[in-house]
Amino acid sequence: MAEAYNFFDNKEFKDNLKRYEEAHIQGLSIYLDADDFADIAEYYRGKGRIDEAHAVLDEAINLFPGSTTLWTVKARITLLEGGDVERAYEYISHVDDKDDVEYTYTLAEIMIMDGKAKQADQLLHRRFERVDDEEREEFKQDVATIYADYEEFDLAKEWFDRLEPNEDNSYKELKGRIALGTGNLEDCENIFQELIDEDPYSTSYWNNLAMLQFLKSNFNDSITSSEFSIAINPDDAEAILTKANGLFNLGNYEEALNYFDRYSKLVPDDLSVVMLKGVTLLHLNKPEEALTHFKKAEKMGRHSDSNLPEIYQEIAFTLSQQGRVEEALAYLDKKEKLPNDNHTDTLLLKGHILLENDYLEKAQEVFQEAIRSSDNSPSTFLQIAISVYDCRYVHLAYNLFLSYFKDMGDTCQDGYAYFARCANELGKKKEFAHAVKLACERNPMEAKMVLADLFPEGMSTEEYYPYLLSTNTDERKQK
Repeated sequence: MAEAYNFFDNKEFKDNLKRYEEAHIQGLSIYLDADDFADIAEYYRGKGRIDEAHAVLDEAINLFPGSTTLWTVKARITLLEGGDVERAYEYISHVDDKDDVEYTYTLAEIMIMDGKAKQADQLLHRRFERVDDEEREEFKQDVATIYADYEEFDLAKEWFDRLEPNEDNSYKELKGRIALGTGNLEDCENIFQELIDEDPYSTSYWNNLAMLQFLKSNFNDSITSSEFSIAINPDDAEAILTKANGLFNLGNYEEALNYFDRYSKLVPDDLSVVMLKGVTLLHLNKPEEALTHFKKAEKMGRHSDSNLPEIYQEIAFTLSQQGRVEEALAYLDKKEKLPNDNHTDTLLLKGHILLENDYLEKAQEVFQEAIRSSDNSPSTFLQIAISVYDCRYVHLAYNLFLSYFKDMGDTCQDGYAYFARCANELGKKKEFAHAVKLACERNPMEAKMVLADLFPEGMSTEEYYPYLLSTNTDERKQK
């Protein structure tokens, strides 16, 4: 981010942009190098002006019809901003020089997005065999970076491990990103702290540190790191989004919404953030406004079935909260018709909505169908118990959890945090404390998510049970 931001501040780029825009206003054509046109398109893309980016490229392609640079940039923008894999394949096919390494990189990126990472890796290995010896290190680092960009971290690590170790900051940054992606958080933190010490004005370093801290649930630290990045570049979309997510996870929904809005002004076509704004509005008890955002996401997501299940689910839940049960179920019917829909999951959602609106018999019928559909899967039974608790049938949920634990035996890992809440609300103090202990031992992530509001802010799950012992005389005596 920092590098791109500095480039677009470059006088030569600004002069080219001004010449292009002035000519465009007057309806005139302008001659620039293919690379200069591509830079302007990338600038527009960074501003969320996707149609203008494509217009620049289309104009330039008329001048340079087989340009590797122009067609690869057009394919990448189509891929990253619209998710249109087929069109990206079409664009990349127009490149004249298919021996150009940028053609290979871009084709590999499209294949990764198309779910063909293994085939992409085979393509890259074949191309590597034809790379000159003096360019092989650069090729390996480029490929590792591509895989990291697309979150294929195992493949990124394979290529990175083939590099000769060096002290270059780009090497260290890539090492840190791969450590982050593979869950090696301690190494990642050390790397980015070292890089920040060397260059405290790199937004990229601050952004990676902020993401690491976010993943460790250190939301306040993550926000602080994001703020350093924003201070360097107020329009750093990645930093703004990370801060928004941090605020959301701290329950500061009003401020989170402000930062989601700020991000959307920079990246207006990010469907995931449109959804996040809807979820945030639900937390602010503004279901009508939330529904507007979910409906917007539905329109944005129509070109890709991969986004629609979550969108339909959120719309259905929002309608259900408003008592609009038939409309909610109609959206789940639409979800059920999507390719690769998980029938059991959709039945569980339908059962939840029926139960939430007190259609007890209908909910029971749907839940029983879900159990049959999943071949009596324990996880399905657990999800039903959680839904029953969420819909405030606490005593029934309590008994369902007991039945689930009996069937699962001592190997059970999930559900104890929800059972703890049931026991707590039913005044069963000893069972509550024991369930908290098991939840923290067996599934600390679930314990944090479900029980955090019952304990002092910032307390780790390892401290939950000792805290209960220190505040509960009866439990200490039992201990």
